[in-house]
Amino acid sequence: MYAYIKGELAEINTDHIVIEAGGIGYQVFISLQTFDYLPSVGENLKIYTYLYLREDAMILYGFLTKDDLELFKLLISVSGIGPKGGLAILSTLEADDLRFAILSGDAKAISKAPGVGGKTAQRVILELKDKLSLEDAFEAKKQWGQTAEYKEYEEKTKNQSSETQKTAWKNLMLIFVEFGKIKNKEPGSKEVQLLVKNLQDYISEHFYQCSNEILNGLGKMYASGAEFTENIDKAAGAGTAAFVAEAIEIYTAR
Repeated sequence: MYAYIKGELAEINTDHIVIEAGGIGYQVFISLQTFDYLPSVGENLKIYTYLYLREDAMILYGFLTKDDLELFKLLISVSGIGPKGGLAILSTLEADDLRFAILSGDAKAISKAPGVGGKTAQRVILELKDKLSLEDAFEAKKQWGQTAEYKEYEEKTKNQSSETQKTAWKNLMLIFVEFGKIKNKEPGSKEVQLLVKNLQDYISEHFYQCSNEILNGLGKMYASGAEFTENIDKAAGAGTAAFVAEAIEIYTAR
């Protein structure tokens, strides 16, 4: 029904955006990978869409490239994978990385997506490996690298030295240490929620990923699997990562 929507980016949230076109605001659900390349609110955006129909709702899912859209369609054609599962996979792996994972039989990489177990990952590989090729993966990556969205993201981050990045990550971990000191308190308490807000502000300033909810950057880190949460617990004490995740959930629900 909708091939794409082109208009002003009116709102950015962790899991969806609102695009205003022709006086209508379209709510479009996106992956975390798509979030990384969004322009600022108020700028124009073209997003390729998939309309999902169910008895009680009409839901739009959006992607910055036709390639991502087509890969999403392939994912939801797999038995047991719905739109939310497809977005979860594309939030954890970029399109070309997902192709390589499928073609190489890397179920472990696919199963890092929230809600996707080992059996489901194996089914994705089994049902899609004959529908993909390495040539498609290389060509898709080449085309994406030439887009305006990619060039804008590259421009934002090109002046960030490796030393600056290391400092930013070190300071980020210090914020988690502060969470560790107060994890005996209720996750919804004012003190904890203020620290979540500080965490949001820090990521917004140093990692170029901002929304009017909690930042996608942090959500993406949690989605990436155990390594990041293990580092948090190592630096700030066992259970800190789970405590922070609960506090973020409360923060975003407000």
